Amino acid sequence: MKNNRNLLTVIFLSLSLSGCLSAKEQNYKFDYDSGLFEMDFHDIRADKDSVAKDWASVKEALDKKDDFNPQVIAVKSKNIFQEGGVLSGHAVYQVQCPKCFPSQLDILKMIYDDGRWEENNNEIFLIVPKDTRLTVTNGTLLRTAKSNIAVWPNDTKHFEFTIAEDNSKAVSLLENYLNEHKENKI
Repeated sequence: MKNNRNLLTVIFLSLSLSGCLSAKEQNYKFDYDSGLFEMDFHDIRADKDSVAKDWASVKEALDKKDDFNPQVIAVKSKNIFQEGGVLSGHAVYQVQCPKCFPSQLDILKMIYDDGRWEENNNEIFLIVPKDTRLTVTNGTLLRTAKSNIAVWPNDTKHFEFTIAEDNSKAVSLLENYLNEHKENKI
């Protein structure tokens, strides 16, 4: 199952998972001037055959403090919480010196590596396959027969985009969270 693996690359998939985590929506925000990078995940689910293992990996990843080299990108906060009837997550990272990177593109490639990032004609492109639903962006959204493309002017300082997927056949991890929350383990 090829879900957007970057969903939790930074938060949860920094560990090697044999299961399959997904989220109905994944929101990414990056501010080049401040170096602040935020990710939100709505309706986190696991493949039905790996719920227990994926839940254990989620908890371990929440405690992990070095998703990236902390001298390059530091963890400010990571948490999961109940949002309505689903499990959601939020992570905030600090790119320590954004201006030390050769370009914004180099940072964007690090923080979302499931798409293809390109710079051409003074524009920055995020190109994802058609089955990766790029639904919202603060840039321009283009759709072709085989791709979804977000385009920003190369002088953009604030990037936002949302990836959506149908994860309705996967198992919600909310029950695991509520059971642990009841026991004050999270």
